[in-house]
Amino acid sequence: MHEIIELDTRAQNILTLLMNAQDFISNQHMVAMLNVSKRSIYYDLNKINDVLKELKCQEVHVERGKGFYLSDEQKNVLRRYLDKTKIKTFYQYSPNERISIIICALIGYDTILTIEQLMDFCHVSRNTIISDLKIAKNELENYELNLSSIRYTGYIVKGDSLKRRAVFFYHFNLISPLYKKGHLHFIKPDLVIHYFDRLKLIEHKLETRYVEGTLQGLAVLLSLKDHNHPSVSFKGYEITQIVKTKEFNVIKKMFPELDRPEIIYISLHLLGSRIQIVPEFTIANKQDEELFTLSKSVINEFERIACIEFSDRDAVQKSIFAHIKTSIYRYRYGIQIDNPITKQISTNYPELYEVTRRVAGQISRTLGVPLPDSEIAYLTLHFGGHLEAAQQRDAKINAILFCQDGISTIKLLQKEIENLIPNIELRLVSNYEELQSLQYNCDIVISTEDLLITCPVLRISPILKDEDKTMLVSNLSRSIASNLNQSMWDGLFKIISQYVSPTSQTKLKSDFFRYIKERSFDQKLNKISINPSILEVLSPYNITLHDKEVDWKESIRLSSSSLLSESKISDSYVETMLSNIVNNGPYIYFEPGLAIAHSRPEDGVFQLGLSMGVFSKGVSFNDELIANIVLVLAPIDQKTHLRLLKEIMDIFSTRKYFDQIIRAKSSPDVYDIMVQALDEVKTEDSYCYSEN
Repeated sequence: MHEIIELDTRAQNILTLLMNAQDFISNQHMVAMLNVSKRSIYYDLNKINDVLKELKCQEVHVERGKGFYLSDEQKNVLRRYLDKTKIKTFYQYSPNERISIIICALIGYDTILTIEQLMDFCHVSRNTIISDLKIAKNELENYELNLSSIRYTGYIVKGDSLKRRAVFFYHFNLISPLYKKGHLHFIKPDLVIHYFDRLKLIEHKLETRYVEGTLQGLAVLLSLKDHNHPSVSFKGYEITQIVKTKEFNVIKKMFPELDRPEIIYISLHLLGSRIQIVPEFTIANKQDEELFTLSKSVINEFERIACIEFSDRDAVQKSIFAHIKTSIYRYRYGIQIDNPITKQISTNYPELYEVTRRVAGQISRTLGVPLPDSEIAYLTLHFGGHLEAAQQRDAKINAILFCQDGISTIKLLQKEIENLIPNIELRLVSNYEELQSLQYNCDIVISTEDLLITCPVLRISPILKDEDKTMLVSNLSRSIASNLNQSMWDGLFKIISQYVSPTSQTKLKSDFFRYIKERSFDQKLNKISINPSILEVLSPYNITLHDKEVDWKESIRLSSSSLLSESKISDSYVETMLSNIVNNGPYIYFEPGLAIAHSRPEDGVFQLGLSMGVFSKGVSFNDELIANIVLVLAPIDQKTHLRLLKEIMDIFSTRKYFDQIIRAKSSPDVYDIMVQALDEVKTEDSYCYSEN
């Protein structure tokens, strides 16, 4: 007896439609139901007919003008067959997934692919693929890559080989969950396993462990190219040190069929995925100078978008420079380093993450390659730590760092923690008896092992992980905030003590401050701060509409008027905003048509505030920068207003809301448009979350 032919997922779904139909079912109906091409329908019907032949049945009935049909006899035979065959749910790719599949296939195969091939990869019609190719073309152009159409043949991606691969890994990282579930049919799993096993053997020989996903991505790329492709070029890049590494030599032995540049490329991936420790701050060559300039530019952009000024700017620049210097090879070669808390950071700190995502675009544009979400999450941690430090001013937290793993480990931990939390005073302890005697003279103990002591303990790894850093920033910033309020607690205790006998005051003071300290650690901090929405800060009263021509100075004065009348800002705050623009240029120009005027809290802010001026004829900040909307922000610190900024981005980055606001006839109308815009954004976010 012949072996029965098994049907794949898509063919099984077509068969299910036929078996559930009581009459003929048209090709058009199948296309609409399954969102696949007509060509795919006929291709899968041939598979179904092969099964029917093996089962000694007639083929699917086809009648012109009606479609396809199965008789009751055919259905009964097929039901017995399907009882022995596991039916899987048909997976329909989202538009974004299709774009990533198209880009990965075109770059991965590194050859001309036809529209028909792309239709099969994505399970959609010709028209859908043509529309998707236009989007893919725009995405590739962002990184100076060109999607070329070869007449009567197909499509191919042209451009720098390193950028092509960087974009490949970026998009494969987005769809790797689909690969793990077996949904990416343009990849041959057997070939991937062949390369993956060889890469795992390299990992074993080097006695190391690479970040999850690194070896899989490399194996997929190697399986797609299968050596029939032009080699990658490293012209202009420094690779002399790479060929001296253990990685290079082991890969050379394990992959003798690869040429030298290809071995260097794989070595870079393996070396890049092991980087954990931030290096010393040194500027040793021209590349370092360029990266230091880039880090300065990135910080300027962060300050501009976040409407803040770092008080410890030198420390911020050293931190960002060190991170970019560590990450530069990963950025250039598209090495995707997993950040296990990316989702946690983007969810818990959405405002700060969104600002950082925009800032990261500058790094991406400078280097010409995309930055994955994991890298944006790392940068968010860096900026977030310095925001906390800048706001904490002179507040200090007294902590003990307890580690029994040796002096080198505890010194390294000390340096990393002090870089992360500048306002901490650490006392190093490696003896348990000493710890027990000192625990009552500190606010908290940071330990590399579990402890049973009275003082609050934060448990960390001997090699500081990113989740450790997040936990330290969250908990220690809360403790420092408590210290900032010490004068308030002292004042409160002084009032209470007047009503207590002198003999009871000592015990009262001990109980009172122990309670305050315990409460500061009992609460779980889910967000950097609970920031108010724009709808809580901005009212119709704060919105003014103007149909006359005014200069930029007058536009800021007019837009500030409601905040002045509410005593949220002083006249000096307005004048400082104006003089800052005169001295520094139109840095308040946020994006086309929108300006956000602001200065520092100490320049005359009494309460968090936001006001808006809508100028139908536009306000000229120079020949090129014209704003129709001028916002005035009165920040009280460096972070409370971050949610306002995120919602401003959500509203004004969509052109339709921008245009509606400019055409509005009254302040309440503008406010209602903003309410509607935020409601729609929340709905979209909720939909995206449920889809994921």
